[in-house]
Amino acid sequence: MLDPKLIEEKPQLIKRSLEARGMKYLIVEVDNFLKLRKQWLHLKQQVDKLRHQRNLISEAINQAFKTGNRAQAELKKSEAKKIDFELEKEEAKLTQTEQQLDNLALIFPNLDLDLPKQDKLISS
Repeated sequence: MLDPKLIEEKPQLIKRSLEARGMKYLIVEVDNFLKLRKQWLHLKQQVDKLRHQRNLISEAINQAFKTGNRAQAELKKSEAKKIDFELEKEEAKLTQTEQQLDNLALIFPNLDLDLPKQDKLISS
């Protein structure tokens, strides 16, 4: 399996390698991988943001209990439940996207390091 970062950073190299091996039918999958990788990155950022919000609310709940403000703590608890629900949905999407990326990365063969020199790159 190729490193996802390699596919992301050097897609033209992957495409040339596929072409050199006679696997032109897989070239479109490189672009599909890149699209899915962007989607994964967006989901990862969303999940991290939600986790951060949950942590901040947890701290606010603890602070409210320490100061004896139970009403504020209960309000924050309801906010935390909403975030937990959203986080659960986003984590499921993230996991699904990660599995799709792994499956897609598995179809690419190892790089052919003896690529013929080419002046032109494969166009997307």
